[in-house]
Amino acid sequence: MPISFNALKAAIKQKVSSKKEAELPERRRRQKKTFIQHSSQAQFKDRDQTAIVFDFDDTLFPTTFLEHDSGLCSKSPPDQQPHMQQQDLQNALEKIEECQVAAESLLRCALNFGRVIIVTLSSRSLLKKRCEAWYPEVWQILNNSKITIVYAIEAHQKQNQSKKDNSEFGTAHWAWVKGKAIAQELATFYSQYEGQTWKNVISIGDSNFEMYGTLGATNAYVQKQIRRERTPEGDAYVQGWQRFDNDADWSNDLEGVHEGKVFKVRTKVLKMMDQPSPVELAQQLELIGDGLPSLVFRDGCLNFQFNSLNEETVKSFTSQLSSMKSQHSNSSLSTLSSVSSLSSLSCEDSPGSL
Repeated sequence: MPISFNALKAAIKQKVSSKKEAELPERRRRQKKTFIQHSSQAQFKDRDQTAIVFDFDDTLFPTTFLEHDSGLCSKSPPDQQPHMQQQDLQNALEKIEECQVAAESLLRCALNFGRVIIVTLSSRSLLKKRCEAWYPEVWQILNNSKITIVYAIEAHQKQNQSKKDNSEFGTAHWAWVKGKAIAQELATFYSQYEGQTWKNVISIGDSNFEMYGTLGATNAYVQKQIRRERTPEGDAYVQGWQRFDNDADWSNDLEGVHEGKVFKVRTKVLKMMDQPSPVELAQQLELIGDGLPSLVFRDGCLNFQFNSLNEETVKSFTSQLSSMKSQHSNSSLSTLSSVSSLSSLSCEDSPGSL
């Protein structure tokens, strides 16, 4: 029996409909990939999307050595140390100079790759005095560049109505103080255009204050600004700390899709050694400087702690940097053509411009 026109039309319509349904998952996958590639997430490594946060004391400056191990009077300039033998004075100054060279190099490197922010618990007058006396080259960079210095201790002093001694406050308090200062600077930096989200945050410091402060700040940001949750800010900080300490997948909550928008707050914390010697400080700064391009390009979070500078630690650090290159070359957000293009980057190169 001949098939009627209406029956033929219905059969064709059903066939076309079935084909569209079969292609729907693939189409959605392509749309999602295209959206990610064309969203600002693809530019996470650019200078206007990268924030690099430093501590100052025992991170950039050899505070422990100057105050306790050098034999110098830290309150007097280098040319007013009459109590020291000339050779001892020369040795101490050479060690401080080695740290200054390494700190200056790292800061110049960081300026090539992002917004540089120093968040310190030092006072304005003390930091200025120390830099002018012992770190004149670094002080010149701080004054002539776009590096932002935040004196978080000032917010603490305003809140400390009881006038308790600073030693009476614990890690959680100082992490909160530093985290609030970091969060304020990140909010300012990531407001260059409407809807800009936090993308690439690197934190470098010798204490748990800046490490937990950064983790608390990024976790609170995701909960409040992305997920629109009503969790009190202090609770959001604590939740971020607890996940970091107890969950190997702590970074999962810092990325995802919310209301159709991709977010990914790449939080990278480097914890340097406590109370380092000048040699240890300079070596850490050099290692971080060499690895900074890879850190910036890492499409994910990172937790690395320098508990020592033995061969095993250094090897572990460089190994993680190598894995970052491999991970980046395979990332769906990658805009590099190959691992070799990342391998050739140095602190003299900039992946983008403001």
